[in-house]
Amino acid sequence: MPKYVMFNGGWWELVGNRLFNRAGGWCPASLADIAKAVEAPDMESLDYNGTDVLNSKFITGWIDRNGVHYGCFYMCHIAQAEYVHHSSEPELEERGWVKVYQSNWGRHCSNGYEFIIMRYKVSEAQIATLKRLGFTDEEIERDGRGIE
Repeated sequence: MPKYVMFNGGWWELVGNRLFNRAGGWCPASLADIAKAVEAPDMESLDYNGTDVLNSKFITGWIDRNGVHYGCFYMCHIAQAEYVHHSSEPELEERGWVKVYQSNWGRHCSNGYEFIIMRYKVSEAQIATLKRLGFTDEEIERDGRGIE
């Protein structure tokens, strides 16, 4: 069974004397300050709570139709979709989930972040969560395609 270690905010697979992340990046295991090691059948089986993939300290992440915010590091949306929600990023977008992200281009909102919803108008529950995350009514109306 593969061995995974908690390192640098997420799970890495230990293969020989190297650690590999989900993107294929690696580092020598000897350089890692390993906080936790477990055996698991695959990366989808691991607990991501408190990692960069699922952590409420981040504004960036996903908001489901019921307004539940699933925070993640600004580059972990795909990992969260796959490992936590067992879906692809396009599948979450098709279900009407809001993606809150950090961008270096485009139209920033007043809180320094942006959000996108691909298919549906934002739900009332999503609006409440967006407001809690610091988005204004005007930004929600502009970028959320109105209110259902």
